[in-house]
Amino acid sequence: MVHRNDLPPFGSRTPYVAAVVDLAEGPRMMTEVVECEEGALRVGMGLEVAFREAGEGAGEVVVPVFRPRA
Repeated sequence: MVHRNDLPPFGSRTPYVAAVVDLAEGPRMMTEVVECEEGALRVGMGLEVAFREAGEGAGEVVVPVFRPRA
C-alpha cells in the first residue's frame, strides 16, 4: 500500500496498491490492484484484469490494472 508518492500523477491517487502480478500465461507484471480494501489484500489472491484510461485526454492511453476476482 502506497500512502505517499510525490511524482505526478501518483500523488493525487494515494493511497494505492502497487503490486507484481503473476499472469496465467507466465510473465510477471508491475501493476496496481484496485477495488480492494487494504485488509482484504492477500499474497496469491485471485485477480482479474480491468482497464483504466490514463493520460491527458480521455482514451489517450488505456492501462491494465487488476481487481479481486468475483
